[in-house]
Amino acid sequence: MRFKNKVAVVTGSGRNIGREICLAFAREGANVVVNVRSNRSEGQSIVDKIKDLQTDAMLVVGDVSQKSDVVRMFGEIKNTYNTIDVLVNNASIRPHSSFLDISDQEWDEVLGVTLNASFYCSKEVVPLMIKQGSGSIINISGLTGFMGQKERVHVVAAKMGLHGFTKALAHELGEFGIRVNTVVPGMVDTKRPQKHYPYFSSDRKLYLQLTPLKRLAGTNDIANACTFLASPEAAYITGHALHVNGGRYMV
Repeated sequence: MRFKNKVAVVTGSGRNIGREICLAFAREGANVVVNVRSNRSEGQSIVDKIKDLQTDAMLVVGDVSQKSDVVRMFGEIKNTYNTIDVLVNNASIRPHSSFLDISDQEWDEVLGVTLNASFYCSKEVVPLMIKQGSGSIINISGLTGFMGQKERVHVVAAKMGLHGFTKALAHELGEFGIRVNTVVPGMVDTKRPQKHYPYFSSDRKLYLQLTPLKRLAGTNDIANACTFLASPEAAYITGHALHVNGGRYMV
């Protein structure tokens, strides 16, 4: 119960990694804010599961790449809870497109959901965290941001930019007791839209061959990394990229 009476906000948490991060914080006593872009029923199902764990939860619906939605949603959160202790910037999209085929719109959409959203959401929580003298911001990056990948120039740029965002914020906010870190998942065993992951089957086989632990990450592996970094046990860790990839990429 490391997060009893704490409040954790997880963006893009309707399914997969985001869903499991919400449940991991709830199991440790946190009140959890679930965010979905539009699928209210999907988000509500997670809220219900959290409440079954005897802790509180609320659902906020909105597109975190849109500043107006973010301001509205965090207004709702602040009206419900007096504080926000943890922010996990998890929302992301990962389309496949060759460099010459990436439209301006697709470029803007990828950077909007990954980078702009993290900026907007962090701007909303940092004043509260400064006031209380503590807080943890966790940004979910990706292995391709550190290794590169073809047909994902926009995703790679956004994910690596997100870790730059982490390091800069860690420098700026450390004196206020706020820690900022990055979790870097490798390939995770989740449901994936075919249009964004056309090569998932072949990539999966190759990944397993090159991974010392010979398995994909479970969503719980990523969630456990988040709860660790937000916990008192990680009180002296900030500006760090925690790689969770089974040894596929070693720093």
